[in-house]
Amino acid sequence: MTSLTLIILFGTFLSILSLKFVIEPEEVKAIAKDLIHNHGLMLMAGIIPLLIGLTIIGLYPPHAQTQTPDLIVAYLGCIFFIIGSFRLLCRNMWIKLLRTYSVEVKHTRIIMIIGLIVGLTLVAFGLEII
Repeated sequence: MTSLTLIILFGTFLSILSLKFVIEPEEVKAIAKDLIHNHGLMLMAGIIPLLIGLTIIGLYPPHAQTQTPDLIVAYLGCIFFIIGSFRLLCRNMWIKLLRTYSVEVKHTRIIMIIGLIVGLTLVAFGLEII
């Protein structure tokens, strides 16, 4: 699998997920409440991005002569690794963030629109449109 293919897959995933929450921002509240009350689900929500990040970093390690697509994939792997590590190691802080999301969703739509733009940009880059 080439790095451009992974960029397209990440972009598509992010675009679809963001679009879903732009259309239904109240869904974020329900998901946050469910996560707070389910320890096993919280654990899996940390393990899965950690494994994805480590796998990507292992397959696409950045080095001095890394080309742009490989570097973008390595950065995406690092982001997943950081997200998974944060969720596993800083559980109490993550619960505080989830409680905030479970009460109010003022900025959820804005954040998801930004996610949609980033996702579409990744897809365009992966298809070599930009």
